Amino acid sequence: MNVSKEIAFKTMRSGGKGGQNVNKVETAVIASFHVDQSALLTEAQKQAVKDKLSSRINTEGYLLVKSQTHRTQLANKEESIKKINQLLTQALQKRRRA
Repeated sequence: MNVSKEIAFKTMRSGGKGGQNVNKVETAVIASFHVDQSALLTEAQKQAVKDKLSSRINTEGYLLVKSQTHRTQLANKEESIKKINQLLTQALQKRRRA
């Protein structure tokens, strides 16, 4: 599943490594995905995501992911897209019965 078109990004200054740019450049990224407004998910999938990821979804209905491990904003954006895709994929997997 690739939901990158439905993800909004917010940037901020990142802590940690970065050398001279650490206090000047906004490399950290918070990615937000609004579950209820997604055109890619069915109603049943939206409910499953909300149930399984309730601790990561805020009161406005956004699934939030922060990435600040990389030195560039682009790399952090790509990382946050991967994280959201992984979370959604895991939430939508059906559990096997033992």
